[in-house]
Amino acid sequence: MSRFLFAYPYSKDTSYNESPLSEESRKQVAKLFETLKQLVSTKRGRTKDVVFSADGRREWLRWIKKHQKEFNSMPEEHPCRAAWRKLEAYTARLILVLHVVRRASGELKSLQVTRGTVRMASRLAEYFKAHAVRAYGQARTGSPPTFLSLEERAESWIKKKGNPGVTRRDLIGARIAHTTKEASSVLDKLAADGLGTWKQSTGQRVHRFYLASQHSALSTKGTSEVPLTPRQRREKRQ
Repeated sequence: MSRFLFAYPYSKDTSYNESPLSEESRKQVAKLFETLKQLVSTKRGRTKDVVFSADGRREWLRWIKKHQKEFNSMPEEHPCRAAWRKLEAYTARLILVLHVVRRASGELKSLQVTRGTVRMASRLAEYFKAHAVRAYGQARTGSPPTFLSLEERAESWIKKKGNPGVTRRDLIGARIAHTTKEASSVLDKLAADGLGTWKQSTGQRVHRFYLASQHSALSTKGTSEVPLTPRQRREKRQ
């Protein structure tokens, strides 16, 4: 799975469109591919080397160091470690693809990879990273596989953090939620299920969410009973 680039966006309303591709668009695409052929190889069929500009190289080093720092901070059992490793090479390839397409389309005159191109590719990489986290986070190992809801992911993450009290922004930073509205919905559902509560920090306007004490322990001391997930608890009540 680590070889896949996940695009796992939230679904939106769509409508069918029968409009054909214009002849002008067809000509532009054909011209783009013909120009690409000339860019990437010599008359003798040999490939051409592509190098970074000075600012392009600095931008690449900035991103790769940040990316490797994220990788090194992951525990060995983290499901995204292999995907993070693959993304180093994938991002370099994205940079090359964007560079030659920008050159072939006339958008870019520089023969070297610019800072702007590297930034475009790194933004794509961050997009794929965010969606990999979402895709891997949904799937729990086992046969047959089961899927974790956002509430289950949030509860598990808060437990691992030691139940310090979390904000909506914390959930967004952990890539469990993508927006403040979604983070509020996740934590409010946990509260509605009796799994936690909102508390206002003393002397501050910030509200933090805490798991209920009976659910915040990481292990069930003195018993061999396996704790139920939020989904199982809801099904049991029904």
